[in-house]
Amino acid sequence: MENAHTSWAVLKRGKVLRACTSTLAAIFIMTNFGASSSALAQGEGEGGGQADLATQSQNPIASLISLPFEFDSYQNVGEENRTQNTILFKPVVPIGISENWDLVLRGIIPFIDQPDSGPIDGKTGVGDIQLQTYFVPKKTNSLGGDNFWTWGVGPVLQFDSASGDILGTGRNAAGIGGVLFAKINNWTVGALLNNVWDVDSSKTREGVNFMTFQPFANYNLDNGWYLKTGPVITYNHEADSGNKWTIPVGGGFGRVFNFGKQPVNLSVAAYGFADSPDGGANVQLQASLVFLFPK
Repeated sequence: MENAHTSWAVLKRGKVLRACTSTLAAIFIMTNFGASSSALAQGEGEGGGQADLATQSQNPIASLISLPFEFDSYQNVGEENRTQNTILFKPVVPIGISENWDLVLRGIIPFIDQPDSGPIDGKTGVGDIQLQTYFVPKKTNSLGGDNFWTWGVGPVLQFDSASGDILGTGRNAAGIGGVLFAKINNWTVGALLNNVWDVDSSKTREGVNFMTFQPFANYNLDNGWYLKTGPVITYNHEADSGNKWTIPVGGGFGRVFNFGKQPVNLSVAAYGFADSPDGGANVQLQASLVFLFPK
């Protein structure tokens, strides 16, 4: 009876997040049928405003408030090849702090459905919350025409906020991060890099020394459509040899358009793994919905 109860709990958790992912995919299809005229009208009426909005939405340190929701489904995780689902809420808020500088705040709030793995019971809840802060010059660097590049750097804080041991590190951590971004004709390219170290004296869990590197590239097409890649590569300095790297490889596509009067960015992507720790996923399916609030 206990095994039946556990199986039902796992199935129920998985159904909730898979339903979210399926719903977002359905919204992506339906809204694109109805949004073509809206997206095209904005682009024609504002002299390329749609293209400008796409560029801003792809710039992680743009002066643009955004509310992203990212759904990730990791396939064949753990000893029993289960599915791990996550929802990441990643709000971005730029704040003007002087005539020449902005402070861009980027939060990452993870909701995780962690499956059972061998003798370890799964759990659904909140993971460790991270706050990235970047000091960004307001003046960009010209690359000719409307092309430019910019950068940002600042502290990164990670909080021991997980609702269960299996969902987080059990440590508060801090570090430093940096961003580079460039627009070159139809391309937007760049990377985010940060590393955090534990800053508390707890000895009940392993120490934290964790690097995250996300190179990204987008190729913008007509009417708000674009091709994308943005794998999140990680390196765990504290892990055993052979279990340090997680390296996804893949990409997808998306579109920036108006849903009614609200600008949104919808995208889907899929990644395989060139390297991952023991028990790591072999496929990552991703869907993202971003609400944009241009000035």
